[in-house]
Amino acid sequence: TPLAAGGDGSAEEVLLSGARLVARSFADALGAALTHTELPDLVVAYLPVTDDVGHELVGLLDPDADLPHAARTRAWELVAAAYQLADDLLGMVVRRAGADDTVVVSADHGMAPVRTTFYPNNVLVSAGLAV
Repeated sequence: TPLAAGGDGSAEEVLLSGARLVARSFADALGAALTHTELPDLVVAYLPVTDDVGHELVGLLDPDADLPHAARTRAWELVAAAYQLADDLLGMVVRRAGADDTVVVSADHGMAPVRTTFYPNNVLVSAGLAV
C-alpha cells in the first residue's frame, strides 16, 4: 500500500528499487562510454531517476497535504535516496573527466515559473558541437 493510502512505504520502495536498477545500468553504460579510447566530442546523458521519483512522490512532498509526519518523512528519505543515486553518477563522471573536459548538469524542467527560454542546441551549434 502506498504511503498516500496509509501504507508503510513498501510500494515506494519498489519504485526506488527500480530506480537503483536504472541508475546501475546507466552508470555501467556511461562508464564504458567515458573510458573508451576514442571518446566523442560530446556525450549527452539523461538519467530519469530523480524525475521519475519526484513525479511519483510529489503529492507526498506537498507541505499542504494531509499526511502523517512519518509518511512525509519517509517520502523525503526516498527522494534523498534517489538524488544520492544521481549524485553518485555525477561524481563518477566528474572523476573521469579530463582537465580539458566540460561537464554540464541540467534538468528537463524545474519547479518554478519559466520567465526566459533557453535553447541549448543553439549554444551547441555556435560552439561547433552540433549541426
